[in-house]
Amino acid sequence: MTTRKYPDLELITDKHKLPWQLALARGEQLAWHPASRCAAITPNVRVDQAPGQTLLAVDGEIYPATFRLASLLSEHQQFSQQDMAKLSTEETTLVDQLVDQGSLQIIDGTKE
Repeated sequence: MTTRKYPDLELITDKHKLPWQLALARGEQLAWHPASRCAAITPNVRVDQAPGQTLLAVDGEIYPATFRLASLLSEHQQFSQQDMAKLSTEETTLVDQLVDQGSLQIIDGTKE
């Protein structure tokens, strides 16, 4: 379901790049790597049940996530500074991880 579309397309990571928050402040954007796949998994909850955990599936891996972040990441291909401005520390940590592993990448903000 969320395994990479092109498994042979290498996810290149560069630990020496500008942090994504600074790149977004300069007008660049975050975008899904062309080989990455993402899906939000929300529990089917009845009225009498406590809310379940929302999960984010990225490239075959499952991550606990807030509903807000899982919805944002699974519904869009590119993300601006405005999209990411109100992330909590927990949400930022997950985005850091996705950038570090190459699933999300920094792109020129003029691309659409």
